[in-house]
Amino acid sequence: MLLLFVQVIQDITANCLDVAKPQPTIRDVQAAILSIAGPVATFRTFSKTFPRIKITSKEYDNGVKDLESAEVGSNVIIKVKHGRPTAVYIKPDANHTLFNKLEELDIPIAPAFLESKLNQPSPPSITKNMKEELIAKNFVAREKFISSTD
Repeated sequence: MLLLFVQVIQDITANCLDVAKPQPTIRDVQAAILSIAGPVATFRTFSKTFPRIKITSKEYDNGVKDLESAEVGSNVIIKVKHGRPTAVYIKPDANHTLFNKLEELDIPIAPAFLESKLNQPSPPSITKNMKEELIAKNFVAREKFISSTD
């Protein structure tokens, strides 16, 4: 009798339980970082652009460090007026060398998609002050920031 009761409960709950979502791989995180609009990315822009990808800032940092060590972009720290220091990942220019590196690293992102994302305005979380600091420190050329409503 107890066995029958347990079986009924299992049958009822089997359809109600959520299926566990696998944690994204570091390559998935890196592809997402590269697909953020504009020439730069931060953990905040990642979180706002991909709210369904739940990762920690440490996982984001690991993805950026791996990209940087493979010579795919660079990571810099900037401080804007009245703000805390912020790590900013500067994406590389879209070219054949980059596309070959991404293929070697097995990062799942299409070259045409990446190129289109680099040529879009940065998300609002990349503030005007951040852009000006990146330009002033010669980390990013002014013309890389596509005009948006700043």
